[in-house]
Amino acid sequence: MKEYKVGYVAGVFDLFHLGHLNLMRNAKTKCEYLIAGVLEDDLVIHFKGKAPFIPHAERMDIVGACRYVDKVVPVDFSNIAKMDAWKKNPYDCFFSGNDYEGNPVWEEERKLLNQVGSDIYFFPYTQSTSSTQIKRALKGHDGYDDADKRNLVIDFCKDLDKLYIYGAGKYGREMAKFLYENAIRFDGYMVSDITKLNQPVKDHPVFDVDAVRPDERTGIIMAMKEEFQNEVRPKLKEKGFDKLFNVLQLK
Repeated sequence: MKEYKVGYVAGVFDLFHLGHLNLMRNAKTKCEYLIAGVLEDDLVIHFKGKAPFIPHAERMDIVGACRYVDKVVPVDFSNIAKMDAWKKNPYDCFFSGNDYEGNPVWEEERKLLNQVGSDIYFFPYTQSTSSTQIKRALKGHDGYDDADKRNLVIDFCKDLDKLYIYGAGKYGREMAKFLYENAIRFDGYMVSDITKLNQPVKDHPVFDVDAVRPDERTGIIMAMKEEFQNEVRPKLKEKGFDKLFNVLQLK
């Protein structure tokens, strides 16, 4: 008998690859019955700022054809949270790659799941292949050249009165350097909690997100890892910031 009766995995599963297969194969070794949740296109756009390469209906068919998956379900705003997913399709364990292990948001969700007898289990993340790498290969190069990057950023900034970089760490400073080199002015860095800033920033002021008033001519470049962007984007949307640029588009 396996460790869990019902397991659950969720994801975009765009350009299905070995990493996706490994997650489902590993999950099936731990549970008798595996449910796979596939994020709808609108949800992907909400979190990542761009549509998936393969539309939702086709991604559902692809995931459903995997022999390790017993049931495939759509994921929208009503069941993206793990506890909401559990309420719709009760499961004994949520399986994920370990790139999210230790994430404070996930740990809070784990506590809620524990209260109903469920848990989260992390598998080693498959490093060799990702959807991002495949998309780059399809474009025929390893990333955007400088002209492409400059045009993307200029297009985003052209109608803005104010521009902020969300994140004052490595990604934020790299973006600030890029803006400076391309003569694009920005008004400062933005962070969720200015008291937790690990190091001083000398070149521009740093603003707490609550200190900046949102309007239609204020833009934010989100300069952070993808897992953090997935948390930050909906929070910024809730605060009224609609013009958001994903720095990972330039990678």
